[in-house]
This record gives sequence, structure tokens and C-alpha cells, in this order.
Amino acid sequence: MKRIIALLLCVFTAICVMSYPAAKAVINIANNRKTEISVDKIPLNVFSDQLTITGKVNRQDIFLGYSINQMVYHIPDGLTSIKYDKYGKFAFTIELSKAYNNIDIVGVDKAKNITRVDLEVYSATKIILQIGNKIASVNNHSSLLGDPPYLKNSTIIMVPIRFLAEQLGIIVEYFPANREIKMAYNEYTIWLIVGKKEAWIHEIGQVGNTRFIFETPSEIKNGRTFIPIKFITETFEFTLQYDSKTQQIILTNEAKE
Repeated sequence: MKRIIALLLCVFTAICVMSYPAAKAVINIANNRKTEISVDKIPLNVFSDQLTITGKVNRQDIFLGYSINQMVYHIPDGLTSIKYDKYGKFAFTIELSKAYNNIDIVGVDKAKNITRVDLEVYSATKIILQIGNKIASVNNHSSLLGDPPYLKNSTIIMVPIRFLAEQLGIIVEYFPANREIKMAYNEYTIWLIVGKKEAWIHEIGQVGNTRFIFETPSEIKNGRTFIPIKFITETFEFTLQYDSKTQQIILTNEAKE
């Protein structure tokens, strides 16, 4: 009987020893599986200064974070944490800068393995104006103009440059001594003098400046500088639509796909 009991104890011990490593191996495989981060589709052009990003991560034991428009050298300390639920689903909202935004979503597991998803989003602007109307729409938000757009010589649309510059991210400088205006946007810089029919355009990487001749020069009305809208849209490559019946103007600065 003692021999039988001893034999049974040996068999039981052997089973335990054989089973434990197998269970541990399964746990290890589960913990070391590849991290997958999926992000729901985002358009290149977003007509807003905010964006909500949604998606899913395939595991529960990682740190998830993001950065926007910056190079992060200390991971994960330099990242903003993203919370996800028990199913791995996440949603977070970020503030966008005008023009291009680079968003980096990063997952870090306990072994310090890094998984990242890089996104590029363009914060675009859609401006709706109407001849003679002081109310403008900017990305579906109403905005009041000091003076409305108007037609010059029945066909040339004149718009307040300061308003457009503020909404589109154009840098404008005015030099009252000689009434010179300097405008910069992306790789282009423009110089013009109010009342003169010419402007000079410089493109980064190009030698010299290009001369542009206006049909109608810029002018000051009620203390505000107005400029032909076509000059702005063609120089800075904005999209312009005009409905002559309703006299509605639609201007967008979308990034090209």
C-alpha cells in the first residue's frame, strides 16, 4: 500500500511539474503579443480647430499616448496619455494649429517595445462671404465684418485683407509711411503698395521676384484695406467659388490630396 501511495505521489508531482511550464508559456505568449493600434478614418482636410480621434488597441496592458506637432524624445514621459476602455476602444480630442498637423499615437508595452501610428491632418478654413453683407461664415461659425465685400467695376470682388488674413493664417504687415503691405503664407511672400497696380511675389527656393499687374489696385475704404480676391486666391492657391446670382463667395484653403 505504501508503495502504491508513493507511486501515486510521484505521478502527481510529475504532472504538476510538466503542466506549470506550459501554462506559464501561454501567459508569456499572451503578454508579448504584438501591439496593434487601429485608428478610424480621418480626412486630410478638417474644417475645424479641433479634432476627435477614435480607434482601438488590441491589448490592455500597455501605455497609450500621443503627441502633436512635436518630436518626443522621452517616451512615454513626453506623451499625453490616452485612456481606453476594457475593449481597447479610445477617443480623444485635440486642438489643431492652422495648416498641417502631425499627430503621433504611441503604444508602449512593459518590455518597452514601441508601436506608433503617424497621422497628418490639415486644419482647413472655409469662408463664406456675400457682396454687401457684413455677416461671414467661417467653418460654420458666424463672424461680423467691419465692412462687407463689394464689387469694383461691376465684376472685380474686393475683400478686406485683414479679415481674410486672420482667418487663413496669412501674416500681414503694414508700413504706413509708404502704405506698403507685406503678406506671407507658406512659401510665398507678397509686397504691394496700396493704390498701385503692381505687386511683387517671391517664392522660397526661387531666384528673384515675380511682378503681378492688377486690373484694379488695392484701396482703403473706411480705414480698411481692400484687395481683389482673385489675387489672393491665385497667389496662395486657395479655391474660389462665386455665384453671380446670389453674389455669394466661397473661399477654401484645403490641402491637395
